[in-house]
Amino acid sequence: MGSEEVILRLKKTIPLFRDFADAEVVALLKHAKVQNFLQNQVIFREKDPGHCMYLIMSGEVKIHRRTPGGAEQILAVLPAGNYFGEMAIIDGSPRSAQASARVDSALMILDEETLNVTEAGLVIKLFKSFARVLTERLRAVNLQVKELTERLEAKPKSAGDKPTEQAA
Repeated sequence: MGSEEVILRLKKTIPLFRDFADAEVVALLKHAKVQNFLQNQVIFREKDPGHCMYLIMSGEVKIHRRTPGGAEQILAVLPAGNYFGEMAIIDGSPRSAQASARVDSALMILDEETLNVTEAGLVIKLFKSFARVLTERLRAVNLQVKELTERLEAKPKSAGDKPTEQAA
């Protein structure tokens, strides 16, 4: 399968590109690199500098971090067709979590250098797509927070939670 065919297959599986024409996706990704990662191989660590994002062509990636107590907290498990690391392209901040290949995985890397040689209109369209997807994710998180808050407020208080009256 040629590189253009691979790129067009990614377009169909990654929602980030749903508003892009085939030629736009090819133009955006034609300079991207592909890197293979073995099962459990670290892709990046929390607090590493971030200058690229990753498109999962095959395999599965685990996004995780360590709690203050040292336990692993899995934030997401992403199958092929997903992407991650886009926040680093948006704001240039260090990585907020660690990413590791859960199984052998092939990732397409879209870095700042690739974006710098891409037509400005496509980069703007990509950032609008980031904003759309991030907004969808934020709305989902807001709904989860609302539901958790409602459950906590509806939870009956135990006898130990009642205020005590002091004698005068």
